[in-house]
Amino acid sequence: MGFARCLIAALLFTTGAALAAPVGIAVSPIRLDLQAPKPSASLTVSNGDSSPRRFQIEVLRWTQQDGRDVFVPADELLANPPLFELAPGARQVLRVGLLVATPRDTEVAYRVYISEVPRAEQPAAGQLRLLLRMGVPVYAIPQSGARPAWQWSARRDAGHYVIRADNSGNVHQRRQKLRVLDADSGALLGESDNFRDVLAGAHHEWRFVARPPYASRIRLSSASDSGVDAATIPLASR
Repeated sequence: MGFARCLIAALLFTTGAALAAPVGIAVSPIRLDLQAPKPSASLTVSNGDSSPRRFQIEVLRWTQQDGRDVFVPADELLANPPLFELAPGARQVLRVGLLVATPRDTEVAYRVYISEVPRAEQPAAGQLRLLLRMGVPVYAIPQSGARPAWQWSARRDAGHYVIRADNSGNVHQRRQKLRVLDADSGALLGESDNFRDVLAGAHHEWRFVARPPYASRIRLSSASDSGVDAATIPLASR
């Protein structure tokens, strides 16, 4: 894979608003898989901009609880160097590795965040300083091998169709291009092109506005790393 824009990037105004990544800064690859017997890999950060940039590295353990991402410091994962400066046109290789054995049965997920360090000089009057923060997912692959498993369910709740995906396997699954139809009439009930990584043992919900006549069965399709799958499921109500 050539240099690619980082999959998760945010620009932070001094007010805290988020924007897209600037042209010129790139990270490759956009995810890392760490496997036994040598659970290590590398990231390359390149600066195609016309000005130097400084970055610091933060390594976090990544879990999901009640459909939300949770991040805590991860001492068992090392990323080196922790601080670096990139001149225009320069590249920096980051070494990422586990200090412990890879998990035996269930994948463990992390994020390596590459955050720009603000320069000492103040921006000119009337200008805003933009700081880049990129997060690269890192997966420690289970020694027992991948056993993907996935269950869909749907309900109508508070004026919405709620589509729920439960990942009962031992590795994460990435879902995107979700399309939801009334299984009987074929009417489109909702769709989402956004991707979502659902970690092992976790779940995620998508909500779409529900209007009468209400569906009693849902037909859905979504794309994953292994292709497109489809399911027809009954709709529960509460």
